[in-house]
Amino acid sequence: MPNNEQAAGRAGSRPRSEAWKTALTVLQSVKPPFVPEGAEAMTVLVEFPPGDPGTPPHRHSGPAFGYMLEGGDVLRAGR
Repeated sequence: MPNNEQAAGRAGSRPRSEAWKTALTVLQSVKPPFVPEGAEAMTVLVEFPPGDPGTPPHRHSGPAFGYMLEGGDVLRAGR
């Protein structure tokens, strides 16, 4: 089974821009109540130009939630 980077490379012929490195803007970061010591929650804004393939495959240290303001995206979950 191919890894995420191999699969992402085959997903399209468009080369990945460097936009993913500056696309995320932290809008808020707070410690929510009733969570383990050291945990935090962030509200972020992610902006990509039209047609950009987005970030390379990666993982989050915990749950991630979001919504699309405009346009569309394909999210892949797994190893």
